[in-house]
Amino acid sequence: MSPRARLEAGLAGLGPVAVAVSGGVDSLTLAALAHRVLGPEALMVHAVSPAVPGEATARVRDEAARGGWDLRVIEAGEFADPRYRANPVNRCFFCKTNLYGAIRHVTDRQILSGANTDDLGEYRPGLDAAREHGVRHPYVEAGFDKGMVRALSRDLGLGAVAELPAAPCLSSRIETGIAVEPETLAFVHAAEGLVGAALGGGAGPGRAVRCRVRAGGTVIELDPASLDALTEAERGALGAGILARAPARLAGQRVRFLPYRVGSAFLTGRTPPHGTAVAGSDGRDPARAPSPEGGVGRPQRPADGDRRASPPHGSRACPRSASPPPCGEEPRRGSTIRPGGGVRMSMPEREKGPEPQASPDLPDTVRGRP
Repeated sequence: MSPRARLEAGLAGLGPVAVAVSGGVDSLTLAALAHRVLGPEALMVHAVSPAVPGEATARVRDEAARGGWDLRVIEAGEFADPRYRANPVNRCFFCKTNLYGAIRHVTDRQILSGANTDDLGEYRPGLDAAREHGVRHPYVEAGFDKGMVRALSRDLGLGAVAELPAAPCLSSRIETGIAVEPETLAFVHAAEGLVGAALGGGAGPGRAVRCRVRAGGTVIELDPASLDALTEAERGALGAGILARAPARLAGQRVRFLPYRVGSAFLTGRTPPHGTAVAGSDGRDPARAPSPEGGVGRPQRPADGDRRASPPHGSRACPRSASPPPCGEEPRRGSTIRPGGGVRMSMPEREKGPEPQASPDLPDTVRGRP
């Protein structure tokens, strides 16, 4: 049986479903296939939020109209949750908890997510929330990685959707421990739009434009080609334009242009604000690693035994990755597939070695990905 046939068979056996559609390539492709396989038994649900760019919502609406989907647009309500807005290390757990709870309020259908096997060797607290809400992951169950999802998107005729760059939610740009506020996310989105427009050209899978809001100021992270394309004068002009759009609490801070580093806003070693639980609902976070000065250390690399996920239903093991994922932008931990499609996450123990130092202040001359 081909991977696509295996995926379609899995969908056909689920009955009425509700597909959580964010507007990225994974969930849009899953929605398109679910509609083809299940017809009216497939409901698509998209949540609007200050953390979701308007163009993502527009993309979902466009694809729904083009494909004739049954689409429901809701509000997830995560910004009413102080645990989410405090931006702890497991912010995504609270985001997805609110999302799946909101979906459950509008339907009792089986909820589906667009997680794929590339996500399983990574620290994704949202998968803990999915497990607690009984969410199924059809790509994982069929053994689909990101490349296979993009190929499927092309096969389904989704055009530009297949080439969308990774686009984690806007909250992933805010450094751990800095409160997530709607006006800050609006600034992040405006800054990334300004830089993207200056770079011109198409935004394919290889492009990365991230506006990071850090304790030390605003950082624009770019893929190597984009970073090299900007002259010092262009960076200066962009920096001035970005600061002109900054909210009051960020005004006057410098803007730096640095190489893109996946997950660089995610910092371990910081005590979660307001006593927030971490690493899922059990409150454990064995991977936190404070620096000797009590500051924030870099995310810890898991031990070798935790780098691979258990392959689903005999499929190949997930590929290794030397850096955290773009979606959610957090470091890895081990995962295993549970019966029925659930995913159990297990945080690895911190490796031995020297204590991590505070997040580095890299010079503008540094090039390339870590």
